[in-house]
Amino acid sequence: MAGSLILSPAQEVGHLATVSVSSGTEDSAYQAARLCDVSSGDVEAQPAMVTSFAGDWLLDFATATRIDYVVAWHGFTAALNVRFKMGATTATSDMDAGLTIPAKRANNFTVQVFKALAAVSGYSASGKRYGKLSVPTDVVAPAAKLLCYRTGVTLTSGIRAVPKYQRRQGAIVHRTDFGHRWAYDLLGYRRSLTCRVVVPDTDLALLDAWFEACGGSANLSTLILDTAVNEALIGYIPPQSEGGSSVANLDVVYKPKGPGLSEVTFGFETVTSGLPEWT
Repeated sequence: MAGSLILSPAQEVGHLATVSVSSGTEDSAYQAARLCDVSSGDVEAQPAMVTSFAGDWLLDFATATRIDYVVAWHGFTAALNVRFKMGATTATSDMDAGLTIPAKRANNFTVQVFKALAAVSGYSASGKRYGKLSVPTDVVAPAAKLLCYRTGVTLTSGIRAVPKYQRRQGAIVHRTDFGHRWAYDLLGYRRSLTCRVVVPDTDLALLDAWFEACGGSANLSTLILDTAVNEALIGYIPPQSEGGSSVANLDVVYKPKGPGLSEVTFGFETVTSGLPEWT
């Protein structure tokens, strides 16, 4: 197992971009502005879509912006040649990175992918003004959410995450004045993880900073449990009720594993494990 990567909400810059469809036909119900919008409490229902089976979303950051990692939650066909590009002009010809697109689901959960950009030819730590998510012709109308991170925190040790599967099922039920009844099944799944990691003091300080940036359960974050595996988990630290309010916990046991090594435990609940209509 390689190290784990934490992508903090304090480093997410995608939401700063003005997003437009530069190629293809925008779906008016799922507009381009939704591509990088992480402010909605219902992230699952807020993708950007095009109706033309191929298209490009152009991100304008207004000034040169560093991006080291992108995370995509997609509705693409597996193995589609999706690209993320950056450049000083709208041609975005300076950097061209391929995203490895797996099947949209595994074990009933949707799969999100990530790409580290620092090793890609044309990458610049000074950043570029424009980014582009480019999707070639697919058999379905492309839909996506995209998170862009200025930088990330790679932990010395890998996070051990024990999954706890929680099945939630709801329905919308209608009934006419004459008693006729019909219903829509809203079956969906979420995944809750209990995460444990043993870290040196330097990593502990980084975890503390990440936890603070999460604002308890307020801000969206991304965990990559194993940087050698193309899977990202988008979610929140789950809240716990305390005295009428919701709080989140980062539990630290100092130095039980030896000098300078602390054991940290925290919960993480993915927000992208359901079965939204666009995946």
